[in-house]
Amino acid sequence: MCRYIFITSLFVLALSTQAEDLTSEQRSAIEFRIKPMGKVCLLGQTDCGSDLVATVSGGDAGSQSSDEKASSSAKSCSFDIEVGDSLQFNIEAMSVSASCKDIKVNLRHTGNMPASAMGHNWVLTKDSDSAEVASDGADAGMDSDYVKPEDARVIAYTPLIGGGESTSITFSFDKLDSNSEYIFFCSFPGHSFVMRGVLKIT
Repeated sequence: MCRYIFITSLFVLALSTQAEDLTSEQRSAIEFRIKPMGKVCLLGQTDCGSDLVATVSGGDAGSQSSDEKASSSAKSCSFDIEVGDSLQFNIEAMSVSASCKDIKVNLRHTGNMPASAMGHNWVLTKDSDSAEVASDGADAGMDSDYVKPEDARVIAYTPLIGGGESTSITFSFDKLDSNSEYIFFCSFPGHSFVMRGVLKIT
């Protein structure tokens, strides 16, 4: 458990104002341990989500058949998302059908670490709000699932879960606007920089 806390701490350090003091060897060590899936988009970036596509992570992701890849990126109203003892969701993008009345997200933690050490949640906001929501969530603390209570900028979110746990959230499609850009992320402190993806209405 200490190893993972140390890795997370290193990553937060790398993104802090002291990041320029790290040597190239230290930077490489941090990047090697984190291994984010796919393209990394920092909170507040507006030009990096347009070319993300839904993919399934894991060692066999490259061996998916064309049918499996099609189903992973299909338009849907319900999504099964997995997280584990690493900083990544198993999908990078969600394509929500405009015909949906409600949207359901089922989040499952396949790891072993407790929520206090490697907890994850799923938070949806407009892209423009994501950085501040993540920051305010960190201040809100674990008792609030790292989401500021009654934050109007948060469209939907799941409770924080640890290894072996699952949770779900259902929210109305009416909360979305086809003219807006949406980001989902984990608001556990330090995770949102790499645990994030885009939600598109199609």
